[in-house]
Amino acid sequence: MKDLEHALWHAIMHGPCQYGRLQITQSHILQLQQLSDACGGWIGFDDHAEEVFIPMARWRLQAHA
Repeated sequence: MKDLEHALWHAIMHGPCQYGRLQITQSHILQLQQLSDACGGWIGFDDHAEEVFIPMARWRLQAHA
């Protein structure tokens, strides 16, 4: 599941797509948007801490870097 957080964000920004064997649908995208809005952030993967919460302002900066 390498770079899953980026693949899911790409789907939010660009619409339905394929990730491995998963077809990310508009329904998935809507749920991801709702969850992200509810918590005010995104989840990322850190090699040391593993899954980490990233506040949305920081995630948007990272996603555009």
